[in-house]
Amino acid sequence: MPQNPSLFTLYGDAKLINGTSSLHLTSATKTAFGFGSVIYKKPIKIYAGTPKKLVSFSTYFTFHLSYGNTLAFGMFPASNGSFGVMGRKKFSLLSFVEFEEHVGGFMSVKVMKNMSSVNL
Repeated sequence: MPQNPSLFTLYGDAKLINGTSSLHLTSATKTAFGFGSVIYKKPIKIYAGTPKKLVSFSTYFTFHLSYGNTLAFGMFPASNGSFGVMGRKKFSLLSFVEFEEHVGGFMSVKVMKNMSSVNL
């Protein structure tokens, strides 16, 4: 990620880790709950062709979560506009991921229902 840090906006406790391809979303030194988020500034086109059709894209990342932490992944249109698909003025996608630690250190992952919001 830090190969081009200008492509990212960091909020809250989030910070890039110098000399690595890592970032921390929360501070390891805080005793209270922390919050951080990162936004990738470069638009990702999710449609192409004539007529416009949805296209797929992929990404990957690794993360470490401590007990009680959660992760959310969202896609939002640039400039509070629309994705240009589905004939809607405003459309956003948001997925929440819940992690549960089980006896013996096994961690399960549940991807909660994808949520769509129209005309927020």
